[in-house]
Formats: sequence, C-alpha cells, structure tokens
Amino acid sequence: MKINLVARLPALTAILLSLTLATRDVLGESSSSSHSSSIRDLKLEGDALLAKGEYLGASRAYSNAIDLDPTSFNLHYLRATTYLSQGRHQLALTDFTKLLQLKPDFHQAHLQRARILAKEGDFEQAQKELGVWLKTDKGKGDEEAKELSHRLADAIRSISIAHKAQASRDWPAIVEATSTALLVGPNAIPLRTLRLEAYEHLADPEGYVGDLSRLTTLQPSSASHSLKLAYYSYLVQNDPTRAGGYVKQALHFDPDSAPHRRIHKLVRSVEKQVAQARNFVEGGNHREAIKVLLGTGSGSGSSPAGVIALVKESISTATPSFIPNSFSPLTSSQLLLELYRMTLKSYLALGLKNTAELEKYADLVLSMRGGDGDIDALTARGEIFEKKEMWEEAVRAYNEAFEKSGRSSRDIMNRLQKAQRLLKQSKAKDYYKVLGVSRDADLKTIKKAFRKKAKENHPDIGGSEEKMAQINEAYETLSSPELRERFDNGDDPNDPMANAGGGGGGPFQGNPFGGHPFGGGGRQFHFQQGGFPGGGRTQFHWG
Repeated sequence: MKINLVARLPALTAILLSLTLATRDVLGESSSSSHSSSIRDLKLEGDALLAKGEYLGASRAYSNAIDLDPTSFNLHYLRATTYLSQGRHQLALTDFTKLLQLKPDFHQAHLQRARILAKEGDFEQAQKELGVWLKTDKGKGDEEAKELSHRLADAIRSISIAHKAQASRDWPAIVEATSTALLVGPNAIPLRTLRLEAYEHLADPEGYVGDLSRLTTLQPSSASHSLKLAYYSYLVQNDPTRAGGYVKQALHFDPDSAPHRRIHKLVRSVEKQVAQARNFVEGGNHREAIKVLLGTGSGSGSSPAGVIALVKESISTATPSFIPNSFSPLTSSQLLLELYRMTLKSYLALGLKNTAELEKYADLVLSMRGGDGDIDALTARGEIFEKKEMWEEAVRAYNEAFEKSGRSSRDIMNRLQKAQRLLKQSKAKDYYKVLGVSRDADLKTIKKAFRKKAKENHPDIGGSEEKMAQINEAYETLSSPELRERFDNGDDPNDPMANAGGGGGGPFQGNPFGGHPFGGGGRQFHFQQGGFPGGGRTQFHWG
C-alpha cells in the first residue's frame, strides 16, 4: 500500500509547527523565569548594600538590574536615590528624567530635579521644575518648596549683581553677591570660579584656598587646581602633608603628569634639608645648621646655596602661575619663616661678634606674616642694641621678649637684668668712654688708649687730678679680665652700692631666681699722682 506523502504534508507540517510552538513556550517560560530571578536577586543585593550605606555597590547592583529591565520604574527610583547619596547629581538627574518618561504623573520627580538643579547652580531651570511641583495638590502645601523658590529668586538676582560688579571689577561686591548665590548652589562651578578670582584680587588666602579646594572636589581631574593647592600648601602654608595629598589625587587621574611629579620631587628635597636643619638646631649643632640653611651643607641632598635660597627660588618660580602675586608669598611663607627662625636661633646661640647676620634675620623674622612679636627675634634685637650701646632700646626689646615668653625664660630675664644694669651704668660711669675705646677693644688697644689719655691729662701738664683718677680707674678695671667681665655685665666693681645688692630697677630687684649673681665687696683704688698701675712714676719728655 502506497502512502501519499504529498497529500499528508500539510498534516505533518501542522504537527511539527505545533511541536515547535510547544517547545518554544516551554523554553520561553524557563528563560523568563531565570530572567526575573536575576533581576530580583540584583535588586535584593542592591537593597542590602543600600541598607549598609554602601551606596556605590548598591548603585552598581541596581544598574545591572536596569540593564535587564530598562523600563522598571522602581529600579530607576532606587538608583536615583543612591546617586543622590553619593553626590552624583548629574546621574541622579538623568534617572529622575527617566522616571518622568516612565510615569509622567510622578510630579515628585520635578521637586527632586529642582533641588539638584539648584545645587548645581542652574537656578532658572530649577525654578521651572519647582513651579510644576508647586501647582500639584501636594506641592501647594509644601512650605519647604516655597522657601526654596524664594531662595532661587534671590540667587538669580545675586548672579545679575555679580556680573555687573565683574564688569566694574568691584571685587568686594562680587564676593558678597556670589556668596549669596552659592548658599543655594554650592556646586555652581562658574560662580565659585568668579569668587575665587575676587579672593585673589582681594588677597584673601583663606577664601581663595577654600574655593580652590571645593573646585578640586568638583573637578577632580583638573591639573591646574591641584597644582595651585600643592604649591600654596607647601611653599606658603608649610604643610607638606596636605600638599602631598593634592599631588597624590592628581596623579591618580594622570600618573604621568610631569608638573605634579616636579613638585613632588621639590617637596621631598626641601623636606629632607629642613629635617636636617631641625635636627642640628635641636641638637645644638648650630654651625652645621647654618651650613644647611645658608649653604655649603655637608649633609646628603643639601643645596649648595642653602635650603633658604632653594625655597625662595621655588616661590619666585611658582609666582604667579601657581601662587598669586597678591598674597606676597615671600613675606607670607610660613616655610620661609620657620627657616629664618632656625637661622636666627643658631646665630643667637653662636654669639658671633659680627651682628650683621643676626640683625638681618631678626628683621626678616619680624617682617614675616606670623613673625611679629617673635621671642628670638626680639631677643636678637636686644643683643644688637646692646652691642650698639643703645641701652634703653635693649631694655625695651628684652622686656617685650620676656613678656612674650610668659615671663618664664631665665635666659631672657638674665639678658634683661644685664641691660638694665648697663643702662643705669651708662648714666653713671662708662670706663670705655673714659678711655675712648669700643666695648670690644682688646687689651693692646686699651693700653694704647690709656697712655694717650694719661699723656693728654697728666697733672704735670695742666691736667686735673680728678680726670687722671678717672683714667686710672678705667684702666685698672678694663685691663683686668675679671673686673672687665663684671663691668660688661652691668656690675661696676668700683661701686660699693652695686655690690651691696642694689641697682637694677625696673621689674626686677636683685635676682628673682636666687641671690645676687656676683659676690664680694667693692674694690678700692689708690691714685698716685702721675702713676701708672703696676709701675712707678712715668716721665714724659715733650719734644
């Protein structure tokens, strides 16, 4: 029996088709079930991370779920909230826009968009979005939204004022207007950039650094912002840690950034030398400290010209590209101030006779921002006045230094007492003036001056015995190392009252830390007419 396949083909086709459809339905249900399970698992993962405050992980989980279900209102809403929590406003704004596309009557999205746009500084668009919300039943009673609307209106007016002030370069007005607007839109980059410019012209470093730091956060990939902050933080604020943080952040976005590697190298080099100088000063090795600070330092990495010269050169190079001229960085640098202070401290400790360098660095310290009233600088000034025999000025300088120390420095107190004694002494006897020599004259000079004065004032040629007695007394005192030292310290060995514990005056009487620093009584001198100490009568022959 023959089978007619042609006749039966439609029936076979129908059977195959039904089997195919049945198979597809079964497979489709299985695939759909798996698909739904994946979305549900990803959502649960996002929910768990969101509950823990792990917003980045939560937003990634929701994004993966949205890839599987792009029209899910719930997933877009959840991701928008995580973006808001992370401060990723532009991404949140996109999600709220998508929510309105998925559900146009979800008016609360307009409120959220208004808040985001306000923070970003798009005040006019924010006002439009807010207007939609305020027209809804829920929005009509939203007092907080109404307050935001008033603030947006103020911000829009402030922008207009700021632009007019910019045209006339009215920097204080710009700061005032932009500050009002930035209260509403703290992320408004153009406004913050404008205020930054105003702070620079007004020489307001605190405001300048504040806005520059905020701009670095808003524009993390900006090389300019981080370089300015790094140079200012280190060379002016003397904060290597903060400077390093800005450099590290910039290198994260651009590991090959040559400018950032350059300042990183500079900070490391300078900090190494600063640490050497600090160690030498703290260890009392002041000559080596001076070498590191001013040049010819023997330590590894020391600059031939000294670390002070290196820092000054670096500041000049960085100005004005990275440090505004208006901030006067060479006189406001806290790094330079520290280096000047160490130099001054070392010169004070060395007690050099040449006071030129001491005076130079005392003046530098006192002229720097933050250096006014520096104890070491005031002490150095007192010492300089001493060497110039300006006793009243020395007393004033030492007294100010002593007060700045909280009246606790024994060294400054001793210096002050000595200056007070010398001031009193200068109003009585001055053996150096009697002989006509300087206070640092050597014994040979003193002898020569004595012979000259004796020759000029000898009673045999019309001089007075009183004058000759003064010359003899001066020579006896200054030719004796012990007596001269006492006199140089403000204690006249020929004054019985001085040796009885009197004198001094001012805020101190005697020694507040103990007894009189010098013991013994007065020394008596016997004058013999025409006599020289230590020898017989001297004959003068006039040619």
